[in-house]
Parts: sequence; structure tokens; C-alpha cells
Amino acid sequence: MTISLTDTAYDMAHHRLTGLTDRSLLEDRMSHDKSRADRFGTGFAVLLISLNNLREVNTQLDHDAGNKALVAAAKTLTDSLRPTDTVARWSNEEFVVLVPDLLTMDAAAKVAEKLLASLSRKFSGTPSEIISFSFGVAVYPNDAINPTELFENARQAMLLARSHDKGHIQYASEPSGPMIWDK
Repeated sequence: MTISLTDTAYDMAHHRLTGLTDRSLLEDRMSHDKSRADRFGTGFAVLLISLNNLREVNTQLDHDAGNKALVAAAKTLTDSLRPTDTVARWSNEEFVVLVPDLLTMDAAAKVAEKLLASLSRKFSGTPSEIISFSFGVAVYPNDAINPTELFENARQAMLLARSHDKGHIQYASEPSGPMIWDK
């Protein structure tokens, strides 16, 4: 599996600021979640989350405010998930969440809705309120049968979500029903 993840000084800076998983560990976890899903007949979700307008926070307030927003978002995501879930910082404005052991597509939707609500509460009424969140969600095996495609489908869904109003969740496919293993 290759998602073109590389350990660079840039990645290390992301990890140091938020304390989240780095890209190489994310790749390992994604591979592990796929193996586990194959073994137990479950699924796993990839959620790509964009912090919209982070550049505006950096410009209007300062980079320290932007960094605080990133740390707050990272903590909110981590605190809202199970210990078996993985949260990683993907880029300046994006986080990736891996949610293993899903039995239905609905379960992925519930996690995404819970995370969006938690993030929206955290940033409500603050100077950082100009930040909104866009989610792209893809679920294995329904949306792709390999991690690279799955990640790309989540990315495409997230880009589509960003074109909507703030606080939008876009799914790679209909977020209901069972896991589909006959592909």
C-alpha cells in the first residue's frame, strides 16, 4: 500500500505541534485496519477533515492563534474517539481519522456527525469561529478495496464538501446499509 506518505521535517513539525500520529504510522495503521477488517468481516472508515479558513485565522489574528486552533481541533478529535481509532495531521489544514471495526456504513456516518458536532461546539463563540469543518468519508470495503483508493475517495469527498456550506459531510457513497464484500 502506498499513499505517498513520507517522513519529512515538515511532517515532524506537524506531529510536534499537535502530538498526533505522523504519516508513516498512519500508513501502518491503515494497513492494520484493512487486515483486521478482512479477517473479521468488518469495515473501516477514512475521514479526511479540513479546517476551512485556517489561513484567515493566521492572517487576521496571527499564526499563534492558528496553531492554537490546530491543537484544539486535534484534542477535540482525539477526545471524541475510541482508543482504537487513529487521528493524524495530514497537512496544514487537514486531519485524517481512521475508524476500524465498523459493521455498517451508518456507523461511519454517526462517527462523522459526532466529530462535526464536537468540533463545532469547541469553536463556537470564539475568535476562531471563522473556522468551519468539511468532512470527506470513505468506507472499506464499500468505497474501495485498497487503502490508496479509499484515501483518494475520502479526499475527493472532502473537496466536494468544501464546496458546500460550512459544516458539510460528504460521503464517497450512500452512508447506509451493510458492508459489501462481493466486489
